[in-house]
Amino acid sequence: MNQANPLAPENRRVELSIIRDVNGSRGETTLAAITNGDGERPEIFGTDWAGWIGQNLDSHYKKTDSHLCVGSLDRIDPPAPESQIYRSVHGWAWDLKRRRASDLIVLVSANGLIRGFAAGGYTRSDVRLSVSEVTDTNVGWLGYISGNDPQPITAYAILSDNKQACQLSGTGTE
Repeated sequence: MNQANPLAPENRRVELSIIRDVNGSRGETTLAAITNGDGERPEIFGTDWAGWIGQNLDSHYKKTDSHLCVGSLDRIDPPAPESQIYRSVHGWAWDLKRRRASDLIVLVSANGLIRGFAAGGYTRSDVRLSVSEVTDTNVGWLGYISGNDPQPITAYAILSDNKQACQLSGTGTE
């Protein structure tokens, strides 16, 4: 039986929720919650991330060698005209050990604090054509960060054990 992949872009919905920062001093923060078509979060996204915004990446994941993944933070868009509170972040990631696209990306500020999350599975045929290790076109990812606190952002692909964070190339500046 052929089952639909709940992580495929056509089967998921990105919802934005506004929450207060942990320290309450920077106002609002944006969090992306990924759901499948039934409104349930796939297992890898089952963790409640809202409490992680503003916390140190090291509190949740062990940073690992970059030779375990390839990928890049390609761009951070300006805040959406209708709302100055979030920016979309785009890139691609490939887990070299699993030989597949990374499902979860954590977006981190220069001081190591989690600013947002991204979901993988978006089509990037340009990457498959130019990076020999990549064997799938669905290696792109899309995430969201707060748009009201400009600082450099680093993207980390969460590896298959869901415990290690592998730094991707490129540091976007909001």
